[in-house]
Amino acid sequence: TEEIESMILYPNFGFASAPRTATGWFEDVCYRAGVFKIQNSPVQIHRPPKEDHGGFVLSIVRHPYDWLGSLFDGWRSGKLPLVEFNKLVDVAEPFQLSDNFRGFVLKYLEECPGQVSKIFDAYRPSSTIRVEDLPWAAEEFLISMGAKETKKIRLLAPINRRWRVDRV
Repeated sequence: TEEIESMILYPNFGFASAPRTATGWFEDVCYRAGVFKIQNSPVQIHRPPKEDHGGFVLSIVRHPYDWLGSLFDGWRSGKLPLVEFNKLVDVAEPFQLSDNFRGFVLKYLEECPGQVSKIFDAYRPSSTIRVEDLPWAAEEFLISMGAKETKKIRLLAPINRRWRVDRV
């Protein structure tokens, strides 16, 4: 079972993000860049913080369509239990799985439009990085935070799959 935390507190900033937004990738990059000293953090899922952290908080967001595709894939594969996700992100209307991705997206648009933004906003970020801008945005951010070993970041770009409505 994965550990759930509100956020990771690095020396200069806090970090919390919704599931399926390259969270594990970012934690690994922080370790490799010398920002975070513990490798293989047990934190894989962040719960939206209940109150303001008071300091600078970074979050990673993803294009809503790609994020829904990643969630659908995670739920179908069993890597992200739907019930647990709905409990975790209590700001959202409960998501319901459909037989195929097209049906899932149509159901989302009909029953809970705008929930993706509400979920991302629930993490109370001071600033965000888009998954689509990785690894460069993470490198620039970490340099601004004093990281020295950022050349390794470019070699670790996460894979961002593109989703199609007609995907079955």
